[in-house]
Amino acid sequence: MATKTTMVSDQPPLSFMTKLSPVVYYYKPSAPSTRASTPVGQAPPPRLLLLASWMGAREAHIAKYVRPYQRIFPTSAILLLRFETRHFFPNFPWTRRALLSEYAPAVPILQSVVEDLESPEPATLASNTRPQILIHLWSNGGSISLQTVYNLFKKATARPFPRHAIIFDSTPGLFRYKPGVRVMNEGIKSPLVRMLVAPIFHGLMAWYWFFHIALSRWIPSLKGFLETLADGHNDLSVEFGGRALTEVRRSYIYGPGDEVIMEDHVVGHAEDAKLKGLAMVRLERFLGTKHVQHVRGNEERYWRIVEETWDGVGFGNETGEQLLN
Repeated sequence: MATKTTMVSDQPPLSFMTKLSPVVYYYKPSAPSTRASTPVGQAPPPRLLLLASWMGAREAHIAKYVRPYQRIFPTSAILLLRFETRHFFPNFPWTRRALLSEYAPAVPILQSVVEDLESPEPATLASNTRPQILIHLWSNGGSISLQTVYNLFKKATARPFPRHAIIFDSTPGLFRYKPGVRVMNEGIKSPLVRMLVAPIFHGLMAWYWFFHIALSRWIPSLKGFLETLADGHNDLSVEFGGRALTEVRRSYIYGPGDEVIMEDHVVGHAEDAKLKGLAMVRLERFLGTKHVQHVRGNEERYWRIVEETWDGVGFGNETGEQLLN
């Protein structure tokens, strides 16, 4: 018996998921989500949970989010997108090629959701307007991987992206020099290694500022990818054909204790979303919690936000913290 326990504990935290590429993982429950299994009067569970983790997130840390999702939505499939430091500057051609090849296995999963939705079934107003996918992304790393997969999906199919609800956790953020250097150092524990790579990180941040912040004031085409990513989440133009066109509602989880993603950036993004017509927007401010660690502030509240974002509960209030606290 002791041997079996040791064997289980030695398994990687995400070993229950199928690894489709270095950054794409997939989990399909034994009993897939179906409308028939949903009690009358209740919203059906997500057909797919699309989780996009922060840059350099370790398996053990990611599993602390995936496991609660399994408990809340036990019949939902899970598509996990990881993001590594080597992907941080996708404007470089070689980095872009790596992004596309490593995230490509996610596209057939999304296509299967669309094809399933197109199968013959009684058409109702509710089935045409409710979300089918719940997206949760953490930090700008999650934002980049989500946008990359969306672009691959758009090229692979002429179909619109499935209707969805989305949770922005510690994101989106715009460029700030010191937080940028700080996030590049995430995951580097050795002081010696940090000292050796510091000039490289500062050089990259200075390069980004000069070309994508300073020069973009006169040459709009040089606008930085972080700023472009943030704009894309709120783009409802038909010409863009963006993911936000099929978004049903969204929640932001953020806080003043986040030293990587500035609070004013998140709030400004939410206000811009409302101005552009995304009415179902919910702000959830956590006090005393750090970047991608807001769940530690109030775990019960955090997962209630997840469930209510899916169910459409608690929207229409300016600040979710007033509603929930």
